[in-house]
Order: sequence, then structure tokens, then C-alpha cells
Amino acid sequence: MSFSHIATLDVWALASSIRQKQSSFSPADSFGIRVMALPEGAIERWPQAKNVFARMRKLRGAPDVLVENVFLEWLEPNSPTEWGERSGDGDGIAGEARLSVVAYPGAIEHCGAESCFILPGSLMLIAPGWRSSVNFSPFRRIHLVMWLKRKDAT
Repeated sequence: MSFSHIATLDVWALASSIRQKQSSFSPADSFGIRVMALPEGAIERWPQAKNVFARMRKLRGAPDVLVENVFLEWLEPNSPTEWGERSGDGDGIAGEARLSVVAYPGAIEHCGAESCFILPGSLMLIAPGWRSSVNFSPFRRIHLVMWLKRKDAT
């Protein structure tokens, strides 16, 4: 199973605050992906993101992993991404967690032979493997992405 639903969180305030931070996203690459890195300290200075992370820390049964990299991923309308291995076992990456912040039904995530639309507010754990995303909707799709690393791999 490539997709595992962990929890549903209220992301309305975070989604509403992204408009103020649009200029912080990188320019779109050839596949329509824009990224905004969230280095240490950036989340503390963004109250809406800090609130979402505080709620995620309170979830029961959280896996025993470290968060390796955190960023917002913006996929432009009518954009597919290239198939590729997004994270793999060789570097201790356990997969990635994605929190859908802004999404429409035309935005689909693919992992191996499985496909999934991630509802806004859904926190999903996605297994390592060959991945692709496609956004067939006329609107942007934004996910908060966290790469997870096994604690025993550090």
C-alpha cells in the first residue's frame, strides 16, 4: 500500500495565509512545480504553519521518524510531473508525509501502480518509490511536504 491516511487537520488558516507568501515560492520549473523551502525557524515565524505543526505533533501513534526536509510544493494548473524516484531506502528515507493545503479533484498523486487524490486537510504517508503528480484542474495544488528519515538511519 503506497498511501496511508494518518489524520485530517484544519488547514483553512494556512491555505488563506499562502497568498501573502506567494513571492517566496521559486519560479516554476519545466513541469510547473514551484517550491518554498521552510528551513528551521521559518515555521516559528509563520503563525498559521506553526499551528498546523503543533497539531501534527499531538497526533497519537506517530511513526518513529525524523523530519528531514520541509517545504511547500505548488503544482501549476494542467501540469504533470516527471516520473521519478522521489525518495529511496538507500539514504534512510522512510517516505514522505504530505498535508494537502489547497487541492481540487483533478490533482492526483501516483506512487507505483496506485493513484490517490489527497483531500484538503488530509495528512498522508506515502511510501518510497516511483512517483508522479498531475494537476488536471484549472487551479493550483499546494501540499506541505515532509521527508521522513528513520531514526536508526542517522
